[in-house]
Amino acid sequence: MESLNGKLKGKVMFASAFGLALNLSVIPTTNMALAETGSASDVTKCFDGREINVDTNGHCCWTGQAHNGVHCVGVPTSCPKGRQADASKQDCVLPTCDTGMKREADGVHCCWPGQAYSSSRSECVGIPECPAGMEPSGTNDCASRTEIATAFQTLSTSVQTIRRT
Repeated sequence: MESLNGKLKGKVMFASAFGLALNLSVIPTTNMALAETGSASDVTKCFDGREINVDTNGHCCWTGQAHNGVHCVGVPTSCPKGRQADASKQDCVLPTCDTGMKREADGVHCCWPGQAYSSSRSECVGIPECPAGMEPSGTNDCASRTEIATAFQTLSTSVQTIRRT
């Protein structure tokens, strides 16, 4: 019999190949499907950082939430890396992209127009198409003209200081 992790990998690969999004938050990372835990110290981690514990009635919720029979409720007390608690949504959400950047197809990373996120390099790659009032900065970023001027002035001052010593 194929394990849950084997089935999950197959579904993720299939979905990735066809550009489909999966709601994997309800799939625990252990072979326990919907476990009822016996004490507050019993925790089963779910695929996306949520957990099953004594308060979640066998459902995957963010840390600090409880399940009310319909959905997870309560403001999360902590969120996985890259997410932040949003009290109004009672959810761990991705931070908004900086002005001018766009959310990538992976639904997580933000890059400038004209770029794509490279998982192998863990960064956005490609020449950015900077919005009005901004210019390329370095090899794959945009900065306002004021930021560039300030950085240039700081660098010039540092060079002058070094030359005097």
